[in-house]
Amino acid sequence: MPIKGAKFIVLSVVVTIFIAICTTVANQLAKTALSEDPENFSAPFFLAYFGTLMMIPLYPAYLLIKVIFSKESVAKINENALKVVENKDGKLYPELTLLLGSAISVALWTGPPFLFGISVQYISVSAATAIGSLSAAMVFVFSILWLDAQFCFFKAGGIVVSIVGVVILSMDGQFTGSVFGVCLILIWALLTAIYTTAFKKAFGDLSLGQVLFYQTLLGLSNFIWNTIPMFFMGYLDYDRINWSSVPWLPVLGNALAGCAFSVGANFGIALLNPLVVSIAFLVGIPMNAAVDIIFRGLPAGIKAYIGGFFILGGFCLTSLPFDEWSKKFISKYRNPNP
Repeated sequence: MPIKGAKFIVLSVVVTIFIAICTTVANQLAKTALSEDPENFSAPFFLAYFGTLMMIPLYPAYLLIKVIFSKESVAKINENALKVVENKDGKLYPELTLLLGSAISVALWTGPPFLFGISVQYISVSAATAIGSLSAAMVFVFSILWLDAQFCFFKAGGIVVSIVGVVILSMDGQFTGSVFGVCLILIWALLTAIYTTAFKKAFGDLSLGQVLFYQTLLGLSNFIWNTIPMFFMGYLDYDRINWSSVPWLPVLGNALAGCAFSVGANFGIALLNPLVVSIAFLVGIPMNAAVDIIFRGLPAGIKAYIGGFFILGGFCLTSLPFDEWSKKFISKYRNPNP
């Protein structure tokens, strides 16, 4: 059952902040891993592949914990989880459908971090997340077109304000850097928006167990579809990996943070709505900017700060229930209590 009211707002804020922290940690560690020793390790596809593999143990761990701390049987838990791959009649989807669905899901899931990993070799992490926040605008449009979401004036205004902020921020040449990196991030934003809305359209509202089961399947599908391409890219030196020089600490940290993000993102999409995840990217912008400026010594001009101010303003408009507040205010104004 969909969550509404104050509970929805509180949960949205918690999930948003959680996702923002996870993306900040994952993005910064990806930047560190790829820039620490690029002559020996420059492998954005491997990072995306390895991080997705880390999702395989999620459902088995959930199943074990659920069996230990609840009275539900393994059969009952699995029966509920399997609904993810069943049609409305309770039967498994045809094998071809599952095969194509897994391939598309893997492409939409691993494609964005792969593109992000390439882009941060040309632009800063904070610039990448700022420009990538345009996915919120795309999700807003896709939600109206595909999910029959209601048009909200304040959310639409927040998206416009955020876009203005991104444009202003992008004008700071020192902060953004490469046009090629910017183009990659725009593609990243499009793929992210397609994934979030398509996930909601395909699965609707899911339980935590169903989300974790889906993620385990996604990790297994990644192993099936991407293992050969991963070695192929390494062989052709598109992914440069000297196994004796792999910076395992940031690589593992990126994978774990990405795994935590995947739980928050997919659960947020299923339980709340796709826009919550996109708003989390907006919240991650000042976090990444602070890390870049404080720890990486990134110079930021006045345009970067003005752009960041607009983006935060857009976040407030899209996340807070201004539409409900305005309706209550108008109703109270028109019908004052005697």
